[in-house]
Amino acid sequence: LNHGLLKKLKRRCLKNAWGVTAVSQPLMDVLDGIYKNENQAVISMGCDTSLFGRQYREENYFGQGNQKVLLFVGRLAEKKGVYYAIEAMRNVENAMLVIAGDGPLREELQRQADKVMRAKTHEELKKIYASADLFVMPSITAKDGDKEGFGLVILEAFASGLPIVASRSGGITDIVKDGVNGFLVEEKDVSGMADQIDRLLKDEEIYNKMQIEAKKSAQQY
Repeated sequence: LNHGLLKKLKRRCLKNAWGVTAVSQPLMDVLDGIYKNENQAVISMGCDTSLFGRQYREENYFGQGNQKVLLFVGRLAEKKGVYYAIEAMRNVENAMLVIAGDGPLREELQRQADKVMRAKTHEELKKIYASADLFVMPSITAKDGDKEGFGLVILEAFASGLPIVASRSGGITDIVKDGVNGFLVEEKDVSGMADQIDRLLKDEEIYNKMQIEAKKSAQQY
């Protein structure tokens, strides 16, 4: 609703609302650019951390053998930027990318990726998260301006003990602290993403520290 009459109606709604909430500060900043309501609050989504954890890990769950597993979970749509994660993998050795999700880009991504899975229940998802080694969130700003609002899957990955390599896009920066619980790169920066993935997979000390911080971050939500 960002064009023409629809945007005017949005502004009117924001102006007349008793209060306005958003799930992340970057989204609130977008709303403020349309109309700044004086009664506003950022109220993030939360994660039931009891549903996730390393206790659900199954060795060789993906048939990966000695390879490390990078995981993406989410809708296969433009703003998720999965294409760039796949491209980054061309420069990462001894690792495979698993994509769990569905959406309009599924067939196109299926032709590029090692594996695309449909995960329909938390029972499946908790094993998928726990059995991976690293989470990737390569989100971008879509052509129509749509961007990541919050990224609940990040919290689920953190609760599963997975450090993350993500892009500085939308609400991701509210959760991922660069160099603390993961690494951040610019949108569409394929080489930067590959470098940080490689760094995390090869440096056990950094990986272990970020794994601890990831779990702490999940508890905050």
